[in-house]
Amino acid sequence: MTSAKKLVTPTAPPPTPASTASAQSSVRPTPVGTPQPRTTVGPQTPLEKISAIRQGIKNSFGSQITAFTKTPPSTRKERVETKARLSELLLQQLLKFDDIVIDPDDYASKEARLERKAAVKWVQGLMEEVDGVDIDIQ
Repeated sequence: MTSAKKLVTPTAPPPTPASTASAQSSVRPTPVGTPQPRTTVGPQTPLEKISAIRQGIKNSFGSQITAFTKTPPSTRKERVETKARLSELLLQQLLKFDDIVIDPDDYASKEARLERKAAVKWVQGLMEEVDGVDIDIQ
């Protein structure tokens, strides 16, 4: 003989004024006069993009390349690893220049193409400097 007990599923208690107030306080609208944090907008024109990439290379890798070419690491393993890392980083930066779209109908497109060409040659020169470091210890 089985008993026919009715299963009662527990339900959440109805919201109280205090709980709805705390839920609403976590999502507050910002006051009208409060300045919002600015989102930085990247460079827009091809010339600005080229300049930003060049500056990023100078800031990020300039000192590393100079240090590697002037005073290479003492062990062969460190030289090989540093040379490979810097070469790869420069190649990645070189590919960024290829991603810049220059509109042929734009008046400044000739200047942008020349600037991109100069930037590519500059990075290729940096790559030659890195490649010129002998990995064998003398």
